[in-house]
Amino acid sequence: MKHNLFYTNTFNRIDLIRTLKDDWDDDGAPAFSPNNLAKVKEFIQLYIPQDIDTITVPEVNPCPDGSIDLDWNTWIDISGIKTEVQILINLSFDPQYTVSYYGEIRHRPMSEVIKGTYDDASIKNNDLVVLLSYLHN
Repeated sequence: MKHNLFYTNTFNRIDLIRTLKDDWDDDGAPAFSPNNLAKVKEFIQLYIPQDIDTITVPEVNPCPDGSIDLDWNTWIDISGIKTEVQILINLSFDPQYTVSYYGEIRHRPMSEVIKGTYDDASIKNNDLVVLLSYLHN
């Protein structure tokens, strides 16, 4: 697989989470399994084209419940208009692999919101494809 800057930086952030031990938040949060972190990488590979190197690297945040957040907050140009895009994707693994997403495209003076949850993260979700397409507009 071709690793561009987006993949390298995002995967490095995911790999840092692997170093967290049980109780990493001093409140009993569990360590993250290598299998679940591999699923996060697979999810990114499913949705972000490998030949695109212009996408902002998301914040990759561990959550105390064992899930992982991918969080983008960036500005893009849509037809010459600076537009703010915020996307939050939560990948949860217990009791099943679930994806929840929320995206807001802030066209002034209006906003477009795309949100949802689905249970089969191995299959592309059309709303999520549309939402993430804003990142490489």
